[in-house]
Amino acid sequence: MTSAWCLLRRDTGAVVVEDLEIAAGFWSRFVGLQFRASLKPGAGLLLVPCSSIHTFFVRFPLDVVMIDERGTVVGARRAVKPWRVVLAARRTHAILEMPPGGQEIAAGTTLRLARGDGTASAPPAAVAFLAEV
Repeated sequence: MTSAWCLLRRDTGAVVVEDLEIAAGFWSRFVGLQFRASLKPGAGLLLVPCSSIHTFFVRFPLDVVMIDERGTVVGARRAVKPWRVVLAARRTHAILEMPPGGQEIAAGTTLRLARGDGTASAPPAAVAFLAEV
């Protein structure tokens, strides 16, 4: 997975995901991480809109971060094993899936989207809520 996008903490600018894949269409959200062998450290998949996930046919554990429409983390689950269902916290608009063991992202943390390749193009409409204000 190679992406021009990354996800940062709005308060410190620290990188949360350096290689962010955005799944905003029906098919990309439906397939998600199913059947992939792994997810590289520093990579992540942002499912938007999304209010719950399952890890059926996902071969590895995931850290799951629930994000509201303002880019604020409203919940997180660490090391979710394959063959599980995760019901999201209230107000969840998007879900970030990452490999386990990365930095812990607490509820209340605000995230923002940034270009990882240095270009200045606008973000996809589905993730405009994460754009810099």
